[in-house]
Amino acid sequence: MSKKSNVDVAYDIIASNSEPVDFTSLWAKVVEIQEISEDDAKTKVGPFYTSILLDGRFLNVGENTWALRSRYSSKDAEAFLEVCYTDDDDEQEEEFDPEEKEDFEDEEESNETESDYEEE
Repeated sequence: MSKKSNVDVAYDIIASNSEPVDFTSLWAKVVEIQEISEDDAKTKVGPFYTSILLDGRFLNVGENTWALRSRYSSKDAEAFLEVCYTDDDDEQEEEFDPEEKEDFEDEEESNETESDYEEE
């Protein structure tokens, strides 16, 4: 078992590859190198993903494939981030209308009153 953290092992794996590495393969190699049991691997995969996501050394280059940020220019890294983390649904969201909220609340009160009568 390596004395390095899982994230540092992942860094070494990606650094030794000339191409980006998909997350599933990356995690499988980390599990193998770190000699992580199958049960532990299931519980550690989520925190590991969060760690590489937050670690500035890594860059998601699309389709859950990871590379080293240092291999890309700032402009390219921004482009990947924009593509990977832009939600098309955000553009379609409507602005909040307080009157609609009031209508919804009135409807809820109306439904509560009706159900109160149904129980009697």
